[in-house]
Order: sequence, then structure tokens, then C-alpha cells
Amino acid sequence: MFLLLAAALAQPPVELPAPPKADPKPKAEAPAKADPKPPAGPPEFEVQFTDGGNIRVVILEPMAAVTTKFGRLDIPFADLKKVDFGFRYPAGVEAKVSDAVAKLGAPAFRDREEAEKELLAHKEYALAAVRRAAKGGDPEVARRAEPLLKRLLALVPEDRREVRDHDIVETTDFTVKGRLELSGLKVKTKQFGEATLRVDEVKAFRTLAAVGSASEVAVAAAQYGKQGWQAWLDTGVDVTADGNLELTASGNLDLAPQQQPGQFQCGPAGYPQMMVQGPPVQPIQNGMAMRGGMINRQFLSGTLVGKIGPSGMPFVVGLELKQAKPGMAGRLFLAIAPSSWGQESTGSYKVKVKIGE
Repeated sequence: MFLLLAAALAQPPVELPAPPKADPKPKAEAPAKADPKPPAGPPEFEVQFTDGGNIRVVILEPMAAVTTKFGRLDIPFADLKKVDFGFRYPAGVEAKVSDAVAKLGAPAFRDREEAEKELLAHKEYALAAVRRAAKGGDPEVARRAEPLLKRLLALVPEDRREVRDHDIVETTDFTVKGRLELSGLKVKTKQFGEATLRVDEVKAFRTLAAVGSASEVAVAAAQYGKQGWQAWLDTGVDVTADGNLELTASGNLDLAPQQQPGQFQCGPAGYPQMMVQGPPVQPIQNGMAMRGGMINRQFLSGTLVGKIGPSGMPFVVGLELKQAKPGMAGRLFLAIAPSSWGQESTGSYKVKVKIGE
């Protein structure tokens, strides 16, 4: 620093230009913009229910108590961005399920039959207990639980088969896995006034500040463009039935990199005239699987494809998709139609996802 200063002082003086004449009519300075004020009152959220419905509410609870493996966190609802709820039993159901599982080993045939009917009636709420019973130490209970588990899996939709005990809580500063310690959520709605929502009927809620927000994900062909549609990317974005969905994609794939590298390339719209079979999907009508064959659409090789929910009907995204009120709610998944040349494609697509009102 001393050497630099000395060198600067050794330079000959520089003649500075004369200062400009003052403007006789000085321009008025623009007033400084005030910082936007935070919205007054309790925070507003969009609540998504397990049956696919949704409603906008003002949450009247001041704090969310979240139990984590590191201890309890008390988080103001005003600082929450999103909560994905894990598995919860409705009131009184857990005891009924446990009692019915125990009766699978009852000596009386009638008791065993009643226990099976009880468990089938509880559907996804009985899945975890029957799974444990099928692998348990009681051979009689395990023997009856195995075929019962298959019957339950046939009744329960794919997106309700996996049990996640923890909630995923996203705040303005961090995301944590834990468990919200509440059975009811006090809210206020325009339609019904003040009410208490049962948490076992809530799938997720998110702040309305997130509506209209955009996120970007990368869909790699090596992982999500495999032969046989083996994997779908969970975007982490939840779509509502009456909201708007916008997808914009870019990028480039090589569909035959092993045998003819660089010869067969495409973007998110796919390679022209080269079709591949889509994943088989069971058609759903009125919430129940229709009898008959499976739907198996065709897609251009390399096309960016989406679906809403793990068992949703696949649709073409391509370079751009704008969908107002898709009519179904759930998590958005993305995949790439496999290569028509039977090879693993290389490259990836960048996809901007925007949800809004």
C-alpha cells in the first residue's frame, strides 16, 4: 500500500477541467420511494384438502408449534410459506385399526371376517398397520394380513399408498421436517366466517404470496428419460384445480449418443415423426377406476411430458404450456419421452414453472 501511494505522489499533477456552470433551473429531485408496507392483519393462505378441494383462508392461529428431532420450534404463521402435511389418522380411527389388526388372529372365524371388513373400510388408514402385520412375528396374523394387503393396495390410489409421518415446513428462512402439533386449524373464510379445519383432512397450505411465483427445475434425460418411463421428477410445485399453470422449457437432448452422437437431437417439443409409447394409465371416472383396458398414449421421442399427481394422466408440455384452471389438484411431475432408438438420451431441459390465480 505504501509503495502504491508513493508512486501516485511521484506522478506529475493532472490539470483538472473547469467545473460545469450551474444550471439556473435545477431539476427537482425525485422523491424517494417508500418501502412497501407489509400487509396488515393475519396472513392469508390457500388450503388444499386431501380430497382435491381448496379454499382461501385467513389463519387465526398466531404460532405453529413444530416438533423436530432437534426439539420444538415455535414459528409465527406470518413467517410460513408452505406446509406439506404427513400422514394423520382421523379422530378415533387409529384405535379401531389397531383393534382390527389384533383380531386377524382371533380363534373365531366370524371375528376374523369382521376384522378384515373393518380394515378394508378404512382403506389408506389401515395400510401401514396391515403392512407391519404382514411382516410381524405372529404367523397367523401375518398369513391373513398378506392377502388383505393386496386387496387394500387395489383400493387405495397410488398417491395415497406411501406414508410419511413428518410434515415438511417451509418458512421464509429455512425448511424443516417435523410435526405440527395441532389437531384443528382456526381460520376465517369469506364464505363461512370463522371455522376450525380438521388437520387430518388437510393436505397442504401455502401463503398467497407464493401464488404467482415462479421456480425453475432441471429435467435430466439420463434420470427422467429412461426407457419404460421409470422415473418422474417431483417438481415440488402443487397445482390447484382452479389456478393457472404456466410451463416454459428450453434445452437440447441427444437421443442416440451411443451409436450416432449428434445425429438425432431435439428440444422439449420432441423429435419429429419418431413416436414412443407413453406410460400405461388406468382411466379414472368419478373417483373410481373404470373397468376395461389401460390408456397408453404416444408421444414424440424427447418430448417434455407432465402429469398432476403420481397417478395423473400424462400430457404434453413441449416448449410451452399455459393451462387455466386444469380441473385437478396435486403435485406436478415431469419426465422426458424415451428415445425411439432404444438408447439412454443425454442432455437436460430447464423448465420454468409458474402458478397463479
